[in-house]
Amino acid sequence: MANEIDRRHFLGAGALVFGSSLFMTAARAQQSVGSENSTLRVGVVGPTLASIDPNTTLRTGSQSLVWAIYSRLTYLDEAGQVKPSLATSWERESPTVWVFKLDPEVSFENGVALDADVVVWNLRHIFDPTTAPSPALRWRASIDSVTKVDTRTIRIVTKQPILQLPNYLATVFFQEPGWAASHKPTSQALGSGPYRLETFVNEQQATLVRSNTYRGPKPVFDKIVVNGYASEATRLNALRNHEIDATLTINPSNFPSLLSVPGLKIGGEPGQRIQTLQFNFNRKPFQDIRVRQALNYAIDRESITKSVYKGTTSPNRTQVISRFYSGYDPDATVWGYDPEKSARLLTEAGYSKGFTVNVNVPSQTYAGAELAIQIIKQEWAKLGVTLDISVLPSGPWGDLNTTSDLAKAPDLIYWGIQNANLDSLENLRSWKSDYRDNDGVLPNHTEFDTLLNQAANAITDDEQLSLVRQANGWLRDNAALIYLWDQPQTYAYSDQLKWSPRYDDWFDYINIGKAG
Repeated sequence: MANEIDRRHFLGAGALVFGSSLFMTAARAQQSVGSENSTLRVGVVGPTLASIDPNTTLRTGSQSLVWAIYSRLTYLDEAGQVKPSLATSWERESPTVWVFKLDPEVSFENGVALDADVVVWNLRHIFDPTTAPSPALRWRASIDSVTKVDTRTIRIVTKQPILQLPNYLATVFFQEPGWAASHKPTSQALGSGPYRLETFVNEQQATLVRSNTYRGPKPVFDKIVVNGYASEATRLNALRNHEIDATLTINPSNFPSLLSVPGLKIGGEPGQRIQTLQFNFNRKPFQDIRVRQALNYAIDRESITKSVYKGTTSPNRTQVISRFYSGYDPDATVWGYDPEKSARLLTEAGYSKGFTVNVNVPSQTYAGAELAIQIIKQEWAKLGVTLDISVLPSGPWGDLNTTSDLAKAPDLIYWGIQNANLDSLENLRSWKSDYRDNDGVLPNHTEFDTLLNQAANAITDDEQLSLVRQANGWLRDNAALIYLWDQPQTYAYSDQLKWSPRYDDWFDYINIGKAG
């Protein structure tokens, strides 16, 4: 990891940035991690520790549990590269035909082999429109068939090319069919991974213990206790009191207070998620490109990333994908700060006296968001634009974002764009005209839809990546969103741990070890 700095240097300089990451450590002291029972204690945001159904949960705390309990064909490593898991290899036989070879040594805790029959049953269940869970809805329609070739081989045929299919399969986990028929996977689990579920209390606590039947690399810790906390304050107090050993998603404004805690490593670096403000194009002001441009020019991103985020991230380069996605353009420019141009554009659009809009922001979801939006409110107020802010729990926030009641839909959504598969097209689809029915479309939106349709049917990676960049260019040219910054992955953990936090919001428990 990067250089260490102390409290005096951090507070004096605001933040010191080394390369693309910020790393700090408090004074070294002994902290108990990995005692005789070898237990790792982790703190997460309580509401993210919800249903543990492997193929329906979208909550980060639960998904981290799923990763440790169940098997999948592929996985994405710490650099975002697709790697073999249950599938030892795969081959694209034609633009629409894939063949996957399976590890012959994998079985569930009850002794049932995780073979081709089980994989086919799971995939058919997920792709069936009558049973498919929501995460599969957007791409299941492109699957034509899933068949068994032999005990250790399956074939997947798609209706159109899916160049990122191995990436998608990294988030499809396999249940034992007989067990699934008689149990509740939302709160119970029987898997084939390195850990098994011992206890689960919704939004409060989950306990994992090392599986005796797992044939892969042995995890370092015998037991993992995951505690859910209702607020960041209580979660960080647990960290200060050494009740937990690690946590993610910390507002950087809390870094200074953690530097006084002995034996903690604290830091952050740009992650895969892009923080944005999304327009509701049904609202009259946002139908004018000059208004959309003006609001972009009125945000001092450089100042906010330094003051709020303490140098752990940088302004977004006007694209809705980060450096972890294919098609990312490192040479794209940042939307500049020009309040005079903002005022001029609003006057030209007929809004010299401004207007009032509202925005919904999810609480404890995007690090720094609740403070950053207050600064944006102040900057827009200089133009006469009043921003009414509602900070909501993630559940109600999500419900209002997708409501079909246009009167209840917010004017703006504070949204962190990402997808667990690192599929550029999935991020871009958030602006497709048929993505939601409550945020309207732009007059020339068919141009963007056409680019995405062409990209989805591309035969080669080069063809698709070219179209991805064109689609990002269309969003930029039409000021179709307000670009903010890459969300930093912020963390704090005991210096008795050996750990490199991932680019996303999840704990990969099998890759957390003991220092020394």
